[in-house]
Amino acid sequence: MRTLGTILAAVIVSGFVAGMLQVQLGIFFNAQEEFIAVMMGQTILVLVAAAVLGATFAVTWSSRAISRAAAATIALFIAALVTLEALALTTSAHATGQLPSALSKDVPILVEIGVPGVLAIFIQWWLLRQYANRRARRATAAA
Repeated sequence: MRTLGTILAAVIVSGFVAGMLQVQLGIFFNAQEEFIAVMMGQTILVLVAAAVLGATFAVTWSSRAISRAAAATIALFIAALVTLEALALTTSAHATGQLPSALSKDVPILVEIGVPGVLAIFIQWWLLRQYANRRARRATAAA
């Protein structure tokens, strides 16, 4: 039960903090309709990261495994962002022939997605790693 509570707390805290940062970035970049899609993507990312890190945590109880899973999740997230941007640039560059113009329009959206996403994964990793370390200390103290 404590494991589920820890995972749920990590989801709530990471979603709240990353959401606050995302709103502030949206205000800074003067986001319009695209911000709705960015917020929905953030929610999906928080839930997927919680599923990956929570499953790793429930199976291994190791802070090292949690760290590796978090690093892999961040790497896959960044690779997905780069792939999505490359696809968008190739499509818009062929249509308009202006690569710098297309890139300058996408940078704020990438920042609104990327920075809060990495922060959410980092917060979940930190909370689950702290709980795993605390549990390991209790196990060694009891033995």
